[in-house]
Amino acid sequence: MWLTGILGMATKYTEVFAAMKYRVKDWRGEMMGGAMHVWEQRYKRPDGTVPWWAKLAAIWFALLACITIFGIGSAVQTSAITSVVRANFGWDPAIVSLRYGIVGYLGWLAEGFWYLRKTSTHYGRGLHSGMYLHLIL
Repeated sequence: MWLTGILGMATKYTEVFAAMKYRVKDWRGEMMGGAMHVWEQRYKRPDGTVPWWAKLAAIWFALLACITIFGIGSAVQTSAITSVVRANFGWDPAIVSLRYGIVGYLGWLAEGFWYLRKTSTHYGRGLHSGMYLHLIL
């Protein structure tokens, strides 16, 4: 277990370091980064072009990341939450999962509206509006 933890921390450190090193500014002046940008920025040629295989690797990583969201992140968290709520309160797992899905969807919508309404002062940057919906519901 310790080896898995150390390997995970080393992997995360490397990923964050590369994402910070190769991040770029978009047209609004906001920073963009991540593994997809690392592939593109790291292998950019002096003339500004990017090899086809670097673009393919970036697209492949983004596609696999989208696929794993459904099987790894949300599914495991929802399963853990429903198990705890069922054990402690006796609620039906379908109701807990539905409520969790609705809260997540409302948080996603609130985050989208917050992003559209935010001003150039960047007040509250990094705070997620959807986090507060969990407290209300």
